[in-house]
Amino acid sequence: MQQARHPEIQVVIPDHGTSNSNGAGERLAKALSVDEALQFSPMTSAPVFGLDSILRPDIGQPSLANLSSTHDRKSAGEIIDALDDETQASSGESTRFETTRQYLQGLLNEGLTEYEFKLPSRPRQTRNSQKTQPPGIESLSRGHLGPFAKMMLDNTEVAYRYPSPSTTPSPKKKLPVSKPLPSPTLTENASPQVYRNSRVQSESKPCLGSQDTMQKPVILVPSLPLSSQPDEYVPIADQAPSKRRKLNSEEDDKLTALRLKDQKEEADAALVKLQELLQEVFEAEDQLEPDTSTNETQLSSNKMFRLPKATDDLGPVLSSETHTLLQAAMQKVAGYGRLRDIPTEYLNRIQKLCEASVISAQTPDLKLEHVPSDEDAETWLRRLDDMRNALLAICTLLHTMSGEVTIKDLCPEDVIQAIPSVLNHAFDDCLIPAIECRPSGRDAELFSFFTSHKQVIAGLVHQTKRVLNLLARFLSNVDVAEGTITATEFLATKLIFVENAHSDRDSALGFQKFEAVRRGSMDVLAKIFAKYPDQRSFILDEILVSLEKLPSTRQSARQFKLIDGKHIQLLSALVMQLVQTTALQKSSKGSRQPKRRLPLPKVGHDEGSESEEADDDSDDDGPRGCTPLELLANKVDPLFDNAIRSAQYITRFIVQRAMTSTKTGDQPYRNILDLFTGDLISVLGSTDWPAAELLLRVLASQMIGLADHDKSPANAKNMALELLGWMGCAISDLTSSVQHLVPSMDEGDSELSDYLRQLYDEHLNGSLHVEDLVVVDGPHRVVLEYLQEKDLGSWQLSSARGYFLAQWAKTVCNHYNDPEERNNVSVDDSVEDLARTLRNMLSDPRWLESHKGSEFDRVATNHARFAYLLTVLNMSFCKAFDKILKVLLSSITSDQAKVRSRSLKSVIQMLEKDPNLLDRDSTVMSLILRCAADSSPMVRDSALSLIAKCITLKPALEEDGCRTILACSADPTVGVRKRCIGSLKDIYLQTSRRDLKIAIADNLLQRITDLESSVMALARQVLEEIWLSPFHQSINSIQDSPHIKVSLGELVDLIVGSVEKSEVVVTTLEKFVKSILSEDSKASSANFKVCKAIVAMMFERVIDHADSPSKPSLQALLQSITVFAKANAKLFTPDQLETLHPYIGHLATADDLLLFRSVVVIYRCVLPYLSTAHNTLLKEVQNDLFKSVSKLARTELNEVMACLWTVDRVLQNTERLVKLTISVLKGIAQAKSVDFTDPSKADALGRVRSYIRIAGCVGKHCDLEKYFNFFRQSFPTSKATSVSGLMADFIAPFALPQHPLELRIMALESLGSICQTWPAQFSQEQARVALSSVFKEDNPDLQNIVLKSFLEFFSVHEGKAEKLIQTSDSAVDAESTTRLGGSLKASENDGAAALIAQHFLQNMLHAALSKQDTYALTAIELIASINRQGLIHPKECAGVLVSLETSTNPAISKIAFETHKMLHEQHESMFDREYMRAVQDAFYYQKDVIGDPSGAFSRPYTAKLAPLFEIVKVSNSKYQRKFLTNLCSKVDFELRKLDVSKIPPEHLLLARFVSQNIAFFEYAQLAEILPTIACIERIVAATGTIVAHAIETDLFQNTVQPINGDLSAVPQTGDVVVADDASAVAAPPPQAPVYEPVNTQLLRQLATASGSLLMLWEARSYLRRLYGINFHARQKEGKGNAKELNRVPTKIQGVNGDRFWESVANLMHCLESTESMMGTCRDFAMLLSIDDELKVAGDDDRDSHDTTGEGDDMGALLATASSSKPAKRKSSGSAGGTPKKKARGRPAGKKRVSTEMDDEMESD
Repeated sequence: MQQARHPEIQVVIPDHGTSNSNGAGERLAKALSVDEALQFSPMTSAPVFGLDSILRPDIGQPSLANLSSTHDRKSAGEIIDALDDETQASSGESTRFETTRQYLQGLLNEGLTEYEFKLPSRPRQTRNSQKTQPPGIESLSRGHLGPFAKMMLDNTEVAYRYPSPSTTPSPKKKLPVSKPLPSPTLTENASPQVYRNSRVQSESKPCLGSQDTMQKPVILVPSLPLSSQPDEYVPIADQAPSKRRKLNSEEDDKLTALRLKDQKEEADAALVKLQELLQEVFEAEDQLEPDTSTNETQLSSNKMFRLPKATDDLGPVLSSETHTLLQAAMQKVAGYGRLRDIPTEYLNRIQKLCEASVISAQTPDLKLEHVPSDEDAETWLRRLDDMRNALLAICTLLHTMSGEVTIKDLCPEDVIQAIPSVLNHAFDDCLIPAIECRPSGRDAELFSFFTSHKQVIAGLVHQTKRVLNLLARFLSNVDVAEGTITATEFLATKLIFVENAHSDRDSALGFQKFEAVRRGSMDVLAKIFAKYPDQRSFILDEILVSLEKLPSTRQSARQFKLIDGKHIQLLSALVMQLVQTTALQKSSKGSRQPKRRLPLPKVGHDEGSESEEADDDSDDDGPRGCTPLELLANKVDPLFDNAIRSAQYITRFIVQRAMTSTKTGDQPYRNILDLFTGDLISVLGSTDWPAAELLLRVLASQMIGLADHDKSPANAKNMALELLGWMGCAISDLTSSVQHLVPSMDEGDSELSDYLRQLYDEHLNGSLHVEDLVVVDGPHRVVLEYLQEKDLGSWQLSSARGYFLAQWAKTVCNHYNDPEERNNVSVDDSVEDLARTLRNMLSDPRWLESHKGSEFDRVATNHARFAYLLTVLNMSFCKAFDKILKVLLSSITSDQAKVRSRSLKSVIQMLEKDPNLLDRDSTVMSLILRCAADSSPMVRDSALSLIAKCITLKPALEEDGCRTILACSADPTVGVRKRCIGSLKDIYLQTSRRDLKIAIADNLLQRITDLESSVMALARQVLEEIWLSPFHQSINSIQDSPHIKVSLGELVDLIVGSVEKSEVVVTTLEKFVKSILSEDSKASSANFKVCKAIVAMMFERVIDHADSPSKPSLQALLQSITVFAKANAKLFTPDQLETLHPYIGHLATADDLLLFRSVVVIYRCVLPYLSTAHNTLLKEVQNDLFKSVSKLARTELNEVMACLWTVDRVLQNTERLVKLTISVLKGIAQAKSVDFTDPSKADALGRVRSYIRIAGCVGKHCDLEKYFNFFRQSFPTSKATSVSGLMADFIAPFALPQHPLELRIMALESLGSICQTWPAQFSQEQARVALSSVFKEDNPDLQNIVLKSFLEFFSVHEGKAEKLIQTSDSAVDAESTTRLGGSLKASENDGAAALIAQHFLQNMLHAALSKQDTYALTAIELIASINRQGLIHPKECAGVLVSLETSTNPAISKIAFETHKMLHEQHESMFDREYMRAVQDAFYYQKDVIGDPSGAFSRPYTAKLAPLFEIVKVSNSKYQRKFLTNLCSKVDFELRKLDVSKIPPEHLLLARFVSQNIAFFEYAQLAEILPTIACIERIVAATGTIVAHAIETDLFQNTVQPINGDLSAVPQTGDVVVADDASAVAAPPPQAPVYEPVNTQLLRQLATASGSLLMLWEARSYLRRLYGINFHARQKEGKGNAKELNRVPTKIQGVNGDRFWESVANLMHCLESTESMMGTCRDFAMLLSIDDELKVAGDDDRDSHDTTGEGDDMGALLATASSSKPAKRKSSGSAGGTPKKKARGRPAGKKRVSTEMDDEMESD
């Protein structure tokens, strides 16, 4: 310890012109100015802390007391001690020692200042002083010199003189005038800080008792001669840097002097106060000496001491109040730097008073297992009070060891080691249980107890926080034992990961109370991390292995509050601070302990050394001759490399564990990584956390590696792509933040603002170079100056500043030392000056204080943040933006669908942040558009989201984007269709293009008829929202608002435009309008008003178009009106109907006919609602319609007849219709005898067709039964009993085959029309004969006419279609159903339905299975209707329904599936036996009708029988297993009966069909898969035995000549080599195989059998790979583990069907040649002979060890599988020779031979 003492030298500067010979030392010395004092400062020192700090000349002791601060003295002292050690130990062999010696010797030889000492005169001299001789003085001085100083003194000649006591001072020698005074410039070589940060510790030796005995020497400054003139002297310019702080005003000088004086007085007062307090404590202690009886009475009067409350064997201890007073006083004195002035024995005595409390605090029992009794609680509280006193004692102890005085006596190791122990005891036994206690569960009572004593415990927590803060400061200043460090690390790590509550409600103490302790623990760890490099990996490991204890939900995890109010994880803050700390320059307080001592740096040491060498910060960074840049690199590279290594270590640990966990799994690592990344992103733009950029850079590098690596798991890639998306967004946000800061920069006109704006403009233009950023007064300097001002003792800000400085230096070194940039950059003097400046900053953290420029006086926050963001944007992380984008875009083309989808989502996020990305690369959009056609629905969905976002961000992409979205609107996946609808809605609302809106509306209307109800509902909702909802509020004021009228007109144009574009829209639009006007619609009344306004607007357009030549537009307009007429007739007014009347009176052209039809439809729908008041209009309409009857085709005629019947019901003049019908029937009757095959009868044919058409339409739409008497009078010979029967009898003969086709078509259509309205006619003989005759011919058109008439009838019969007219029969039926038992009476409809089902079902089934066209759709709709009505036995249609479920026509497959599902649910057991026949039918349907006999659709792989399996899964597991077993058995066969005549054989095709279905079924339970695999293995083992036996006996023996009768010599792998002698077996492979004649039929049969079984085996292998089924999983099948078997199987990531598909495709070529057939047979024989994967009971995967014994016995398996067959298989297992009997279990060392399975596993 360096004892406090007064200056040993007096500086005397005489006044000008006065003599100093008469006792100059006796008078008061003149006060020196700054410049004067600087000239006489020691040549090895410099003003480190500014010019207001003057160094004190001192030559009294060799202890370097002249340095400006305690810090400098200790640093220099430690260096001197280290050199002393080397002087004694190494005798100068050290490189560092020799370099230092030479360097100092050079300085000393350059001409030293001559000193002349003068002893001050004293009032009285003692005899001893008079006898003092110079040799004695010399010996005294030399006695205090260390070895190194003695050596230097002996080797140096120092010119000095001093007077002896008996002599007078000699005359002073004048200093030469011409010689300049010593200049204290701060040069690189003259700095005393050269070895400042050496790790070697030094303990200064106290100088005891020398102050009083030594006389004070004087430095005498020679005065100027009287004759001197000013021009004789050389002016010395101000050598301070140009950008120093100004000191030119006298006012400032006065203020500074006053401030220094006041500060000194305050420090003296504080020191006196502390001394007085210590004196009081010691006096109080003296009163408690053992010889004095200590009792309660004495202690009550002694305020300084008290007895412990719970510890009996401990004497009096300092009271809490005394500790508080002592700590406050010591803290104040230490703040002035004067604690060293307190005598050491005082501090030791205080420590001893604290020691007993600290030691005893390790033992008391503070644990509470349950709520204590009142007495126990009182005891517990007393112990807590003692613990609090012990913690106060620790604080007092740590104040005495503040680091200013560091002798060993003041740092007792036993007490220091007890501090972590006491803290552990307090936390483990009391505080942590209280903190982790919750108000619910078993801790509820303890929670209440702790809450009731909340203040006491919270006070203890507060005290522990103070201890942690002091301990952190102490550990950063003083070296302690390694055990203490380790114990402290454990404690701090434990406290960081304590499970604190997330709200005050759940916390007994208040959750924020402990957060302060957590921060203190973080501070402790950070300071240990900084001071002890060899502890860093240990600290990181402790933190990382404790990550599982962290909360992983966003709300509860982020409890660390930043300065700006944000919250992040404590983990994130800790990691960033540790990384920043790693890059700090190490202080010189190294440990002397061997385990912590590091070797001194050696010249040319490898830069890639461990962190210990990296942290040795000696300025002797390289050999002499190194450039400043090289010296800077030597200094900064190890520092920054340490930071990078720490960042990589941390992120790699978290990433590796996050790769194997999920967001919802048990492990929290995935969520922790997300939170960690989010935290780094949130502080990326903060000057306080510069390490966030490095961590993000390292993290981005790792994520890019994961995303780019082909073999990365899909989950890992998804994680990487998600985080990369976040990072890309963060970079965009950072750029945006800079742009938002620009306006705040414009507010000021300072040079700094202009400079930073200029840099930003260059950055935007891409012209900002690194050398522009790293200049000495650039943005880096701005940030550092800001952090310097902001840092008020904060360790976190200190680490931020140190890290940012190291990053600046590293950037400089990288740029100027980059080999690629050597030709582009030049290293000039400014660069070298920059390097020197950076080295100075790294060496001296306070260098900036003394070199601050005027422009950096007060750096504004916005300037600092702007400068910081500029530097970050030009660092590696932000520069990686293009790489991140490239990785995301390249991942869009990944093989894995999840990866493609995730990358698209990340690109969406980035586009939302920065739409300009679309302009960066023209391929981006094309890549995204291509994804819309991806095979994966998930990818298509993501692509559509991205396309919609692109359109929103960049309207120019609207055309291509909308075309893609519209193309996807009919996607087979429901989710994709919904996504399209949502995207189309957004585009519709944004675009102003009419054609685009029409296209979107058309598409949405198509979705109204979607097969999926949810899609249908969504489309209807969206159309309502974009068409009608905008007018709901304003429709009542449409007449007063032109704007609303214009908007409504635009809507009308869109509707009409949609109808004009496609006639298909009319049907869907009608359905839409009906739905929005129905009572089910929530806004039906508002919709009705809007629709009424739309109709009115349309009629206005009709009037406007009356004189327009644009007929197509008018046609579309009228068609649009028909839609509303069919939906609701109340939307129209009579006046509007009169507007349409002219269009039915003129039928000159085809266009007129189209208009006519639309008007007739409107009239038909609306006229029934007109009253008789409008008879005139009705009669006019009726007349015009009657005139047009003969001119119209059936479609228009149907509308006219319906309209006429409607008008007739109002006018009641049916006679005109009766007369028309009778005249038509007469014409038909006259044509019965005409031979229409005669070409001359063409006119007659045309007339009769017209008559039949009119009669059919009348019979369909008009009920003329009341007028039957009129018809009987006209046709007396007819036997018909009704008008409908009369018409049917007249028309039916013309449908027979002898008539021309066009006449038959007309007759069948009319007959069907009549029968639909009058079902009884279906059962009449003539009609039935006519309809049946159609199915005896092969004419699909005629059959479709009949089937359509059936379908329309069934639609009416089921109630799905509206009955056109209410006949008298149906009225009677309706009346009868209201009477009791009326439902038991069969109606005409029932009879007709049963008759059709009975007579025509087979014709319908044939039609459905023959094609996939509209005829088949009609047929399946009929079949479905018949089944719904229960008119046939369910089994009759099983095969057809299963077959049609596999149709590629979605409408057909959907109807078949729904019908099948309904029947299965009703008749489950009945279908059980029919399914295998149905599977066979489905196979034939696929083969013959579809033309694709494969069993699955490819890309994506979907089983064709998947609908069937979905229905089967409705049943119980036993039913499912039976189905799957039967399905597998479809591949089984009897070898001798196998038919191979077809090419390819039908059984081979069937085997592929079944195998592919089994492989690609979506299994819901493990119980479905295991029996399937077992069944396949049994089939292959049983049937395969026979096939393999036949192959080896009938095939191979005929193709291979035995070698000496032994077949074992035949190769079992590779080609079968055929030869005539033994030598040929070893023939080289290139020789072609030679086959003897083989029965081709037999070979073909065996190859087909082998191929079929191999396909089935491939399916089994694929299932095992896909679901990870190994031997142990399959054993569960027989153990009855229901819970395990019923679980959902998990698919193995990365296994797809490509390999299985390819294998099956290759097997389909097995019959192409003799070689391929032989190869297939050989492969199958080898599979059975050597592949132990085949074993049913012994199946296993490669990684499992099978110990089941008999399961491996191939013979046992084959014996059980084929017990009824000859037991010859064993002899053929190895193609010759009987294998030895195997022992139970697998022999030791046996290796599996299953190359097939191994290859599979490797492939997938």
